[in-house]
This record gives sequence, C-alpha cells and structure tokens, in this order.
Amino acid sequence: MHHLGHPDILDTQGGTEIFQTTPDNLDLSEASEHLACLRLTPKGVHRWYAACCNTPMFNSFGTSKFAFAGCMTAPAGEADFGPMVAEVQAPKGSDIRTYGDLKLMRAFVGRHIRAKLSGRWRQNPFFDIAKNTPIKPVYVLNDAERGKAYAP
Repeated sequence: MHHLGHPDILDTQGGTEIFQTTPDNLDLSEASEHLACLRLTPKGVHRWYAACCNTPMFNSFGTSKFAFAGCMTAPAGEADFGPMVAEVQAPKGSDIRTYGDLKLMRAFVGRHIRAKLSGRWRQNPFFDIAKNTPIKPVYVLNDAERGKAYAP
C-alpha cells in the first residue's frame, strides 16, 4: 500500500481485510484497461491494482493453476474506493465469514479443488490460460522500492 501511495488503507497492524474467492467469481469487464500488476519480490504474489489511481484491488498467485483471488475490501466507513468496478460473487448460501488459519487453508483448498474439477479455474481474468501468463506486464519492485513498501 505504501508503494502505491495508499498507506491509509492499512489497519494499525499494517494489514488489510481480504475477501478470498476464486477468479471465476470476478467480473473485470468494466475499466479493465486500467488493471496493472506488481510483485514485491520476484516470486511474490501478484498484486493487482487500478493504474489510473493506484488503488490496490486483488492478490493472486503467480500462476493460473491455483484458483485463488484475494479481493481488497473497502476501508471502514467507505462504500467503495477507486474508480474501477469489480463484481465479486460470494459462494451460494454462505455469509462472508472470518476464519482461523487452519479453516482458512481448508476453505481455500476446497474452493480450489471444486474449481479444478468443474473447469472454472480456466475462467481467470488475470491470466492468459493457454500460456499461463499474466494479462498485463508484472512490475517487480527493486530493493529501494521494496524497502519503502514495508515502511512503518
């Protein structure tokens, strides 16, 4: 968040709330031309953001083979933030809920397996599935930028 100029999105511990889902639940058809990607390290997660305003939006793994999308939630008191619109569908019949680490991993693995078995993992707005490459160039922060990104 520091690198993108949005340290105000972070909570007092330096984190943010993330809603986990599978990429097929995202619709990035509006304003997708503004989508950009960076990594803090060469092997880190992909951090997708709206380049027009540097608003952080999603996290994904560095490969399309894992059906995972971590969606930023709006800061407390804000209905939305940034001009890009992404529609996220929660799993049918479920409420958004908070998990401990073990339940979080089980939920991720369950969603991933269901997406793989159904073929939904191929519906990924972040990757060219045939090539397993991101749809946008991925910028990797250099050492100086990475140091600033972890600023307190």
